[in-house]
Amino acid sequence: MELKSIKVQPQSKEFDEVARLIQSEFPKDEQSPLTRLSDRLKNPAFDCTAYYDGDEFVGFTYNIVSERAVFGLYTAIRRDIQSQGYGSAIQREIQQRVAGREFTFNIEVPKDGYDNTEQRKKRLRFYERLGFAPTGYRTLYGNVEYWVMSNHGTDFDRDAYEELFLNLLGEEYLPKLEKIPDQKQQEGENK
Repeated sequence: MELKSIKVQPQSKEFDEVARLIQSEFPKDEQSPLTRLSDRLKNPAFDCTAYYDGDEFVGFTYNIVSERAVFGLYTAIRRDIQSQGYGSAIQREIQQRVAGREFTFNIEVPKDGYDNTEQRKKRLRFYERLGFAPTGYRTLYGNVEYWVMSNHGTDFDRDAYEELFLNLLGEEYLPKLEKIPDQKQQEGENK
């Protein structure tokens, strides 16, 4: 594996590859309009990076970046090459790039009763192996419950997280966070 990264520009070949992967890997209700994602790349606080193994597109990340925090809006690896080390390599590269800042993102709550329960549990274990942990907070998008994950775990800096959203996206995009009452019990029941 010889991973290289390319900063994605609006209306580029790389953005077209990112757009195709978003459309194929994320449920419709989790897809931001592509024109909005493209337009936001004109602001340096929005960072989209495409990853290649040689000339082969393998995946991408789309992050919102401030001085104190980074929020991972999207991370995706092509389905046909998952579980080959690309996701781990990309996450390690991101962690090096954002060193000193809190890196947060949301994952679907890994509990039983969903069509993709096993995928949710696998995703949680993957991120925990990389040093991320649930913050103890959750949020809802539509009818889907998410846990907020962080490289700082329960030392989550909620102020930096909210400041990032307020300053860069505005109050309408600020996730409503709720403290999870008994996350340890929920985790134990669902692993």
